[in-house]
Amino acid sequence: FKRSGGFLLGSGMSAGIDLPGALCRWNVVPKLHFQNLSNEVVQKRMALEDGQTWYELEALRHVMQATGRSTRNPNDWSVTVIMDPRFMKIYAKHYNTIPKWFNDAIIPERRSELDATRPGY
Repeated sequence: FKRSGGFLLGSGMSAGIDLPGALCRWNVVPKLHFQNLSNEVVQKRMALEDGQTWYELEALRHVMQATGRSTRNPNDWSVTVIMDPRFMKIYAKHYNTIPKWFNDAIIPERRSELDATRPGY
């Protein structure tokens, strides 16, 4: 792939792959990655007061990690399409806790979903 180009299709590629520069200009995240609710550790974490917030922020962390597979440094760029319809609702809910670099890069298809959470829009 790295020598001849083409398409790379994989599941759960939020870590462990390095595609800098022209190796990857398009990145598609078809579905948010949520922690496995049947896992005992996850169940205990979810039982805490902030469990749902943790659960949602973990899914957002995976999205941010996935975008980093194709944008490897400040001079690199790529376009990531997040297809899961739940993303904008969860993202808007936690907007103020998301790193500025990620917030600045978001271009929502339906801006109205995000406007209410961003002062000045």
